[in-house]
Amino acid sequence: MLKIVLAVLTVAMVVALATSFRHLWREDGSKTLYWLWWRVGIAVALVITMVFGFMTGQLGMQAPWHGAY
Repeated sequence: MLKIVLAVLTVAMVVALATSFRHLWREDGSKTLYWLWWRVGIAVALVITMVFGFMTGQLGMQAPWHGAY
């Protein structure tokens, strides 16, 4: 369930970035700033979700080099 939430937040961040780029391209500065603030909020939610996942053990390190040193 947590991985689905992380995937949705990541997709939402990309959508917010693309939308802000579209408004930047059309030279609509206020909407660009609006969508960039949404992106910052989504990024904060993403980091909080990841920290929660690591603290509860639902996420873990699975890199081949993890614990090799």
